[in-house]
Amino acid sequence: MYRPKHFQMPDDEIAAFIASYPLATLVSIVNSYDTIDSEVNFAPLIFNAEKNILEGHLANNNPHLEAMKDVTLIKAIFNGVDAYISPNWYLDKTQVPTWNFESVVVEGHVQLIESVQDKRALLTRASEFHETSISSDWNISKVPMAKLDAMLNAITGFSISIKSWQGKSKLSQNKSTEELNALINGLRSQKGSRSISVAKKMQLKKTG
Repeated sequence: MYRPKHFQMPDDEIAAFIASYPLATLVSIVNSYDTIDSEVNFAPLIFNAEKNILEGHLANNNPHLEAMKDVTLIKAIFNGVDAYISPNWYLDKTQVPTWNFESVVVEGHVQLIESVQDKRALLTRASEFHETSISSDWNISKVPMAKLDAMLNAITGFSISIKSWQGKSKLSQNKSTEELNALINGLRSQKGSRSISVAKKMQLKKTG
């Protein structure tokens, strides 16, 4: 990923970013003789800092699982909020249009998790993480055992041992404070949730 120095995201921000935007785009490249194919799917992942892994699961009939068996190297892409930046918002109107966004790309080796006990533990960790994030007291023990067992038999878990990660936070950090303030005001004038979210991110970067 192209990352000019002023847009590089430090490691602690990458971990927090994954926790805030857990839905990942999973990409596996599969070589088959003289052709190159790929599997692309989406799954929420949780980051285990102690083991330096990402964890998730897919439905058993998802062909991506076969790709994971054949080629263990995988990429997980996490995208945050994004918004168009109009040159009309700058103080200097000779600027050009651009797009502000944040994204993280993780590369690692994937291992399938197939035992019922390990899958139950994985789902317990995932549900506890997400339910806590919305201040909910729901837990997986509220699912009837027969129903939970049926669901566990229909999925395969996986863990990604992280080989490398890169984060890019392109939020106009290369602009002057005056121009940055003008862009934040321009985004806020749009009223849309995406623009407002990017404006908040830019404000935090400016004051952080």
